[in-house]
Amino acid sequence: MVAHPLLSVSNVSKSFGSVSVLHSITFEAHAGEIIALVGENGAGKSTLMKILSGVWPQGSFTGSLAILGEPVFFSSTKSAQKKGISIIHQELHLIPELSIAENIFLGKEPHRLGIIDKEALHQSTQKILQELDISLSPTIPVKYLSVGEKQMIEIAKALSHKTQILILDEPTSALTDKEIKKLFLVLKKLKSEGVLCLYISHKLEEVFEISDKIFVLRDGKLVAQKITTSATSTQIITDMVGREISEMYPPRTPSFGKTVLEVSHLTCRTDRGKKILNDISFSVREGEILGFSGLMGAGRSELINTLFGATDFDLFGNIFLQGKEFKPSSPRHAIESGLSLLTEDRKFSGIIPQRSVRDNMTLASLHHYSHKKIINLPKEKEIVKNFVQQFKIKTQSLRTDMTHLSGGNQQKVLLARWLLTKPKVLFLDEPTRGVDVGAKVEIYTLMNELARNGVAILLISSDLPEVLKMSDTIAILNQGCLTGILPSCEASQEKVMHLATTKATTRIAA
Repeated sequence: MVAHPLLSVSNVSKSFGSVSVLHSITFEAHAGEIIALVGENGAGKSTLMKILSGVWPQGSFTGSLAILGEPVFFSSTKSAQKKGISIIHQELHLIPELSIAENIFLGKEPHRLGIIDKEALHQSTQKILQELDISLSPTIPVKYLSVGEKQMIEIAKALSHKTQILILDEPTSALTDKEIKKLFLVLKKLKSEGVLCLYISHKLEEVFEISDKIFVLRDGKLVAQKITTSATSTQIITDMVGREISEMYPPRTPSFGKTVLEVSHLTCRTDRGKKILNDISFSVREGEILGFSGLMGAGRSELINTLFGATDFDLFGNIFLQGKEFKPSSPRHAIESGLSLLTEDRKFSGIIPQRSVRDNMTLASLHHYSHKKIINLPKEKEIVKNFVQQFKIKTQSLRTDMTHLSGGNQQKVLLARWLLTKPKVLFLDEPTRGVDVGAKVEIYTLMNELARNGVAILLISSDLPEVLKMSDTIAILNQGCLTGILPSCEASQEKVMHLATTKATTRIAA
């Protein structure tokens, strides 16, 4: 007797209005497999996972699902959980004020005589944590955990539902290297216990490290199913974008102009006197891409947010913009002075979710096509339409709410927002996080074009190869101190990582 696959997906299709997002998806997956699902933003990955986890109920799509050969019909996420399917979203869904135990068993707490049995709750939690090799007390409030620890609690929460199919959507996007290694150990343990893991990621190096098979989606179609050990990154990228990408990092010949931004001995303190940044000095020229590298918590985001007037730190030292002293008092002041900032967290400090693509894109530049506070709507529409076409933003219309766009397309809208302000200095904080390979190349090409046109760019990225390949000069921070500045031609991963872990006793400069 042939064993049935754990999960069978047959001819699944899904549309939003007139826009078709999934086309006849068919595949099988077996217990104890880790299957990576990759594709460009808007390829349909998240939509497919929402169907499998009951977010999109039966009747909202066509086709069928089966578990161990038995057809299943999900009306909600709860009905999917009852069949052993759990999903861990990129944005974690934990309640900060509740303890680890209370989060894991929320809604299904053990009771005795109508009262929550705290002892049983903590014992059950401890058992799950031990199975995952998590050394945390069940009573710790979740708000005190790191992002990586919260990710582990989400997995523990999923396993409390007796999960046999675990879906992970970009699980490492905010994790440190150490936390990623811990996550992979847990996934391999689950694999050995027969759990099927469906792993969505844009990071191909992780995909090749952790997966058994790679499924590629493009434009809502399943275009490739490959055994990981017999595939190459070049093949996967070609399948994802439908064309061969010969250069991930487009070459350019830099040409520098005058110094645009100069920071001299900048120190920042909180209102309680704690130093956030200490004695930072650097400069960036017209047409230069200055990359900032460092470990999590090094102070990179704090630095550019301070320069953008988006912090309330007490500032000491000097900032000069085009040779004149500059004291950023607010983001509005920074924008009016020619600075723009693409923030690290697009959902928290970037997009306005319930407003349209058009409203989000023109938010910072309405004065360019307004007269006496009246917006020239035809001109605004034409500008937005041009950027949507230029950036290949996948949207049903210019009036579509941002919530309906994939993460990568939201990022493109935000990038267009800041380019419409015609900046002299552009701060890019993790610009390609959660963005697919094809979109990354488009963003890199755009960065080169902006630099060629004289824009000074400050790039922050946790992707070290990205910093090395896209920067002309690299500044390294550690614990709020500048530990080194290197020309890209002299930089290497080893040198940068050494400086990122070195105390700022002496500074190495180019």
